[in-house]
Amino acid sequence: MKLILKCILGFCFLFIFCACSLYNNKPLKNATGNTKNMNKEEILAYDKIYEGIFVNDIDLKDLTKEEAIKKLKDSLEVKKSFLLQYENLKKDISFSDIDFNLNYKQIVDEAFNIGRTGTADDRIAFLENLLNHPKKLELKSSFNKEKLDTIIQEIANDIEKDSVDEKLVFNDKAEIVKGEDGLKIDKDKLLSNFEKFNFNFDINIPINILQHKKLDENLVSSIKGVIGEAVSYYNFSDSNRITNLSIAAEKLNNVIIMPGEVFSFVKYVNNVTEENGYKLASTFLADRDVPGIGGGICQISSTLYESALRADMEITERNQHSLRVYYVPFGLDAMFYEGSSDLKFKNNFDFPVVISSKVSGGSVSFKILGDTDKKNYDVTIYSGNITTIPMPVEQIKDDSLAKGEVQVIQKGHNGFKGNSYIQKGNSEAKLLNSDYYNPKKQIIKIGTKSE
Repeated sequence: MKLILKCILGFCFLFIFCACSLYNNKPLKNATGNTKNMNKEEILAYDKIYEGIFVNDIDLKDLTKEEAIKKLKDSLEVKKSFLLQYENLKKDISFSDIDFNLNYKQIVDEAFNIGRTGTADDRIAFLENLLNHPKKLELKSSFNKEKLDTIIQEIANDIEKDSVDEKLVFNDKAEIVKGEDGLKIDKDKLLSNFEKFNFNFDINIPINILQHKKLDENLVSSIKGVIGEAVSYYNFSDSNRITNLSIAAEKLNNVIIMPGEVFSFVKYVNNVTEENGYKLASTFLADRDVPGIGGGICQISSTLYESALRADMEITERNQHSLRVYYVPFGLDAMFYEGSSDLKFKNNFDFPVVISSKVSGGSVSFKILGDTDKKNYDVTIYSGNITTIPMPVEQIKDDSLAKGEVQVIQKGHNGFKGNSYIQKGNSEAKLLNSDYYNPKKQIIKIGTKSE
């Protein structure tokens, strides 16, 4: 009996030993490819891509690098060109135009190296796991971004357009001119199609819709006429100044100021640079008349200031110039200087108002539109107590000039001080501003040369 028991135990031990040996000799017996019947040493020395590795869902098991590249090329059937399209616009572009390249070698090298790092036991364990949890790779591409940008820009010139906001016009009655949405290519989204190749390379160009600003239909019913307006004039000969006037005025046209809202000139007229279209024209700097980018914008702010006063807006910020200007009445100038001087006023009425601006035919005009039933009175503005401050004159004797000859080196002008007053309807007039404008010194040379 003991002998039989020993025989049974020995047989079991032998069975377990053989089973373990068989497993160790064929650790990837669940594979379907070449590694199924390989022993551990053969698997670790295998010079082809292991089972369980895919590129773009293409199985690369048991292939050499060269065979894998060929299989990818044959399976993917990459075309030689692609189509960019938006509605009726279609543009066929050759891959060579953008130096497009699929990185077959890079992705195959990556696939081949999977399962080849770590200890022998770690590698076998990893490859066993790979049979049940395959590794899926994506083929990457490269291209010349500058060349593609050039092509996209050419297409953008045919597709893109700025949005056009709705506008309010007033000809006897207020009407809304309908606007239009703009279009802009989503370049980042478009480029992403090239960075992750999808092999169905006819691309619908992604477009962002630029929503246009719409006006409230109820606004029309409250705009019944002009509640305040002002006009100033300019010289036709200064084309740069006219350009600056036109740009600034257009930024203010159709601005809506709601009840209780404070309007800021700088909010709408800012970034006064050549890049934004502004040009060199005469402006004040340290009591001197000098060329500056955006010269003339103060005529816009000053004319708007006068129209706001006549519309009975509450002025919350206004700064005078250091020198007298003559395009608006005394005391009605409003200096604009980006970063330090603004024009602000508040709409204290219970209805919205709309700014209407125009630069044409030698004049700058501003109208404030609103409810003429509620603002049904005139605002009168006038000046008084104006005194002249004589300009100082510096005389320099010059013996190179004939005796008595006078030569103006720096032209000066007188200064002024005085008050401006405002009267609303039949109410009592009140002091509006007390202003002081600096005189400018005149320098002359007087000849002393004796004959």
